[in-house]
Amino acid sequence: MIEVRRAGEEELEFIAGCGRVINHEISESVQRRIPWFTGKRLNDLVSLIGLLKGKCVGFLNMFPIEIFPWGPVGKELFVITCLFVTWDYQNNGVGKRMMSSAIDIAMSSSGKGVILFGYTDPKWYLPVSFFEKLDLSEISRNGEERLMMLVLSSKAEIPRQIVSKYTY
Repeated sequence: MIEVRRAGEEELEFIAGCGRVINHEISESVQRRIPWFTGKRLNDLVSLIGLLKGKCVGFLNMFPIEIFPWGPVGKELFVITCLFVTWDYQNNGVGKRMMSSAIDIAMSSSGKGVILFGYTDPKWYLPVSFFEKLDLSEISRNGEERLMMLVLSSKAEIPRQIVSKYTY
């Protein structure tokens, strides 16, 4: 049975560690990230946790676009910054259920759309093909990065993707 709910304090380590088993190699980084997530949760970050038979197997983070620190630029939209399901539990509907819950939250918060960056390479990281099945459409692109959107209101305005001009 799949359960999706807002993450509590007890799941912050799972989220801050991106679903990894916390070991000595990443423990310090995770401990630094937990206060960041705690502070953002007080400022409208939505963190959902996906459970399968009571076990944490995935998470989703979503910000109102107005406070999202990395672009794109827009208003009255929600940005999904991360959707992750552990390898052993993919293709069980957990990601789809978390997306459905995130969309419900956006709608109940008067969001006019949900956006995210999808990728074609690597195929496992926020895959465009997965989000297309959920009716998100590409609205702009920068290399392999696709800005995708699910319109929830006819009054939704298309956000502007920030394109880095930095070269290596």
